[in-house]
Amino acid sequence: MFGIDTSGLMPHGHCIRWKPELLLPIVGSDILIFLSYTTIPIALYIFYKKRKDLNFSSKLTLFLFFLFIQLCGITHLISAYNYWNSEYGIEMVLKVLTALVSVATAVSMFFIVPQLIKLPSREEHLKLIDELRRLNKELEDRVSERTKELNEQKNLLKTVLEGMPGAIMRYVPIFGSDGEIKDFKTRVLVGKASEEAGLDHNIETNSLVKTYPEVMTDENNHFNRCVHAYTNNETIIDDPMYFSRTRRYFRTVHAKKEDSDSLFVYFSDVTQREYTKAMAQNNARLISLGELAGGISHEINSPLQVLNGKTRQLKRSIKEPSEEQLIVFDELNETISKISHTIQNLKRLSRGDVVSLHEIEVKKILLEIFSLFEQRLKNHDINLKIGFSSENDISIVGNEVSISQIINNIISNAIYALKEIDGTREINISLQEEEDKIFVNLENNGPLIKEEDVAHIFEPYFTTKEVGQGTGIGLSLSKKLATEMKGDLQVFQEKNVCFQLQLPKA
Repeated sequence: MFGIDTSGLMPHGHCIRWKPELLLPIVGSDILIFLSYTTIPIALYIFYKKRKDLNFSSKLTLFLFFLFIQLCGITHLISAYNYWNSEYGIEMVLKVLTALVSVATAVSMFFIVPQLIKLPSREEHLKLIDELRRLNKELEDRVSERTKELNEQKNLLKTVLEGMPGAIMRYVPIFGSDGEIKDFKTRVLVGKASEEAGLDHNIETNSLVKTYPEVMTDENNHFNRCVHAYTNNETIIDDPMYFSRTRRYFRTVHAKKEDSDSLFVYFSDVTQREYTKAMAQNNARLISLGELAGGISHEINSPLQVLNGKTRQLKRSIKEPSEEQLIVFDELNETISKISHTIQNLKRLSRGDVVSLHEIEVKKILLEIFSLFEQRLKNHDINLKIGFSSENDISIVGNEVSISQIINNIISNAIYALKEIDGTREINISLQEEEDKIFVNLENNGPLIKEEDVAHIFEPYFTTKEVGQGTGIGLSLSKKLATEMKGDLQVFQEKNVCFQLQLPKA
């Protein structure tokens, strides 16, 4: 074209169309090489997707191999194509690009060779696998042994916790915007907390304050005690703690550890313990009162005898006493006799114990007991009507001090109830007799007991009186004393309230 002869630069025999026996195998081989080279990048891509642990250099080398092999395949394809065409420019570009990629691939290979050398051989790999299997077996054995120990400890702990008489609660604090604890979420960890707390529903709640507002105001100050224990990582014990809603006593332990975000509260019902303690104190008080009554009766009896003697002496000294004087002497003698009778009752009660059972003439002992309340009832303008006499007395098996304590508790409650009514106030006493039992009925015309309270009237610490007016132990103690005498104490009401004491005949 420019007058330069380039025919000498072309290799001889380049055009091999003249020899089909050479052309077809060469073209076929190029096409097969292209297809083979194309499948290799596909395999490399699958390898790349499966191996998520490849680092950047490995990914780069893999990409260069991918590109290099694919370009080699395309170069063979364009060579086969050019036997019938003349796209040598495209072929030149592809071969130059292939050459550059091949150089880059070769360089990256030298950087990755040290890492390939470090790869273990098949024998080393199998040895490593065997070692890993051995270590894994040892680990499995150790884990199995430790799991067995943990299960044994878990079962032991479960047995211990399930055998605990109390309950364990977890209190999770709820903080306000000022960072102060405003409430607690509660959850049962161990024990039947509802039963332990004497509640008829589940004690778990998302708000302790809303569900049980009394924890903010009760005398135990339960909420503030929980806040103090949580804030100061302390253990606080309240024994006993009285829960007004259920009228029961509990021993509570508030415990908070520094690494815990919760407060743990342990509840144990100690109502029976407190009841037994109260009974023991009551018995001790009865014994003390008996000793005091014995001392007082002794101190009064001596001057009373002097007074009685001087009265008779004075009466004899008056030769012709007037009618008015005789009335005064009769009143003096009656008063002295009443005091003497009261002293005799005090002496008898002071000598009795509070536990032994023996044969008692029930009408006689009841009349003597009621005589002790006569003046007290008059002071409250209450009429005491006794519907029996001492004739044909009945023997029972019981304890005089216990019977006296029961009647005292019932009459004291009747006096408190009768204060609320105007008009006639009465307490009526009557007896009923069966083959092997006798019933002492103490009926008053005061207000009836609320129907919902009747079922709880003999429960420890239950009281319908105002705060500070009653302990709630009198009737429960009376019920127990009656039971210990092989009897019973019941309450009935229709028009009036009637407490019925049942005692066994001798």
